Amino acid sequence: MNNVQLIGNLTRDIELRTLSTGAKVARFYIAVNRKRKNANRQYEDETCFIEVETWGRTAEVASEYLKKGSKVGVSGYLKQESWKDSNGNNRTKHIVVLEKLDFLSAKENPQPQTPQYIPPPPMQEPTIEFVDDDIPF
Repeated sequence: MNNVQLIGNLTRDIELRTLSTGAKVARFYIAVNRKRKNANRQYEDETCFIEVETWGRTAEVASEYLKKGSKVGVSGYLKQESWKDSNGNNRTKHIVVLEKLDFLSAKENPQPQTPQYIPPPPMQEPTIEFVDDDIPF
């Protein structure tokens, strides 16, 4: 089974790229904290930086609505990438390929809008027409 679920904060704004095929892709890092005991038996945060890759409409939405510091929930699977560096050494790294993204940050407070006063239409007195024939006296 290859399943990853993480909650963390974006380390920088997401940059959306369009490939020559027209496909949209975004890669971003999240910082995930974990509490652990140190040698003095005190709890301290241990931070891990995880690279996440997303495609298509999810990549577009993520780049539009998320920014540095946004808290997200990420579900996906691990993928290993391999390449040769400039010195000819074999290199590898693991990334999370996104399958589900949850926005966990509170919405930004929009500027409060002052209600506009719309005056009621001017009162018009009803017009009553009297015809002498209608008066009974």
